[in-house]
Amino acid sequence: MRKSILGRWKTLGLLAIVALTAGCSNPTGSGNSGASGGSGSGGSTGATGWQLVGTAGFSADSVGHISLRVDSSGSPVLAYADGASARTTVRKWNGSSWSLMGTRKEINGLPLALALSPAGTPWILVRDFANSWGASVYAWDGSSWTLKGSANFSGGQVNISGALEFSSAGTAYAAYVFNGSPMSVHVKRFDGASWVDAGSNRASGGASKFPALAADASGNIYLAYKDNAGNGGVTVKELAGGSWQTVGTADFTTLIDVDGPLDITVNAGVPYVAYNDSSGLTVRRFNGAAWELVGQTEFTGTDADMVSICFDSSGTPYVSFEDSSYSQKAMMDVWSGSSWNSVGGGFSAGDASDLDMAIGSADAAYAAFSDNTQSWHLTVMKHP
Repeated sequence: MRKSILGRWKTLGLLAIVALTAGCSNPTGSGNSGASGGSGSGGSTGATGWQLVGTAGFSADSVGHISLRVDSSGSPVLAYADGASARTTVRKWNGSSWSLMGTRKEINGLPLALALSPAGTPWILVRDFANSWGASVYAWDGSSWTLKGSANFSGGQVNISGALEFSSAGTAYAAYVFNGSPMSVHVKRFDGASWVDAGSNRASGGASKFPALAADASGNIYLAYKDNAGNGGVTVKELAGGSWQTVGTADFTTLIDVDGPLDITVNAGVPYVAYNDSSGLTVRRFNGAAWELVGQTEFTGTDADMVSICFDSSGTPYVSFEDSSYSQKAMMDVWSGSSWNSVGGGFSAGDASDLDMAIGSADAAYAAFSDNTQSWHLTVMKHP
């Protein structure tokens, strides 16, 4: 966990809450939907090629649990925990500013994940403050946020990490960590009226956390998580024939305790995972038999937090992360085919917490984060 986040949320009276949303999910399996939003009147922070989208620190209060996606019209959409209440606020880039979708703090829950339906409709998985801290999902109806299915469909309290994804056919899947004994990952799908088990009720089969979901163009659903039933490494499963089947070997980062949230995405039918090993960022892909390295293990050399992985239109992977060796600044690397290379250096002005990313049209990269140079308010940047 990041000291900066834990300390900041302590001051807000939210010791139990740290930011655990991350990802660049996409139901087509080839990167995020395109974004055409411009960079407004914002200027550069000094990092090569990075520009502000709007103004720095534009939110009305400090933020956490940021999720960044791109809607079907090509506009970035953001969900975040707003201020000391940690209720969910959603904003959309309108070409010149970040406009509210609904009202501030409209959803009475902590945002765990934001996803877009194939039609571009935002859905949000939350830890529902009004319903036993269980899992609930809300969708945008054009004017307000409406509940999808029942509130607290988890049947009890969930942890503060979760994932939400759509299949290529438009079915929504929600993953969460149920606060039982052991704490384990559960996945449900929305059948049009209610949330029902996707495969077995306990998808992870044992103690686990940090779930991430991905879907490919063929409708396959993948689940990745930190496997505490083993050595604390990464396990990936695929929903096949109504049950969760392990992809490759379970806990394949053997004897390496994965530290912090991880991410999974699919490109051209190949799943990729990105995670922080004991002391650095590692990316692997499944070659049909095993999880092979993409570059070196722990290639950042020091801890990398809030990891996300996305693909551009040519199938090139990008990773974003917070760099512990560089004052916790926001960083992004791109795969050259043989090594990971920085995209413009540390682009945030200072400590960038709760980082998330998306790839837009013309392969523009977007990054959103809680900005310590702006009293932990929200900043979004774009490259190039």
